Amino acid sequence: MVSRRSRRGIGRATAALVASLAVGCHGSSGERGDAGAPDGPGVVTPADQSEIWLANATVDAQGRIVAVGAIARDGATDIAVLRFLSTGAADATFGTAGLVRLDLGSPLDVGYGVRVDPQGHILIAGETSRDGTPDVAIVRLGSDGSLDPAFASAGVAVFALSTFGNK
Repeated sequence: MVSRRSRRGIGRATAALVASLAVGCHGSSGERGDAGAPDGPGVVTPADQSEIWLANATVDAQGRIVAVGAIARDGATDIAVLRFLSTGAADATFGTAGLVRLDLGSPLDVGYGVRVDPQGHILIAGETSRDGTPDVAIVRLGSDGSLDPAFASAGVAVFALSTFGNK
């Protein structure tokens, strides 16, 4: 969810947009889903007719909104990262028309958390799977939406849940 600290210094309309993006994926009572309506809060339909579900959002130092979740098309789900200007318009300097789609090689890749570090790198925490078992994925993107080759293995670190003592 959006912290009170991340809202500091942005207008009420931007704070409301960030809050609606974060709540839209889970609904006001915390249930997962599209908040009950196609293209309702938390659901975006790009031109290619895939669907995007947003799970979390933050605001960077320039006041741009960065949101993360999942994009589904043709039976696969990839991590979706979107960036919007403070006006709510898609940021054309980020990915493709404001959208980065991350396929980590699993049929089910989902982003759950997003933060922007002081250098402007976008850090994403999510889920992927290898051999049908869930794994934790940490991804670092540059400010333009490209994978950061200086982080882990070409911008992506994947850890088996058993790494953390879970069996």
